[in-house]
Amino acid sequence: MPPNRDAAGGPVVHELDLKKLFRRKTRGFIQEAIRESPAAAKRERHFRLMRTTLMCLSVLLAAAAGVTVIPAGIAAWVTAALAFAGAAVTGFTTAFAPSKRAEYAARERVQWDDLANDSEIFLVKLDDLRDDDAEKAYIKLRSRRDDLTRCLEELALSEPTK
Repeated sequence: MPPNRDAAGGPVVHELDLKKLFRRKTRGFIQEAIRESPAAAKRERHFRLMRTTLMCLSVLLAAAAGVTVIPAGIAAWVTAALAFAGAAVTGFTTAFAPSKRAEYAARERVQWDDLANDSEIFLVKLDDLRDDDAEKAYIKLRSRRDDLTRCLEELALSEPTK
């Protein structure tokens, strides 16, 4: 058997090479979290602003509909316009679900921050871990990162096109 092959004939990955690979990949997780956490915070602010705007419109329309001092000649037209606008605001609120999306973006931001923190802890402890423990910890981090990335892809697919 050649010197750089294992019993199955595959290349031997030395302990230092494995930890070097984990270190490089984990730094990539941190960089991705640094990039994605502010993006999630921006989405959260966007949806909170949308929610506030739609709520204010809804309140204004309800208040306008409650005004009874409108002359009889235009009351039917104004009432119809207010009813249509109120229905549109309700439709937008239902379709965009800004409260739900803001909450989701806030949770996502926290998860990216937690992933970055846990990745940094992993990097500090990596040299002291046995290979199998290091591999398990790395796989767990990678799984969390993959779940977050998958959620981002699903969110992108559910977003209305601009």
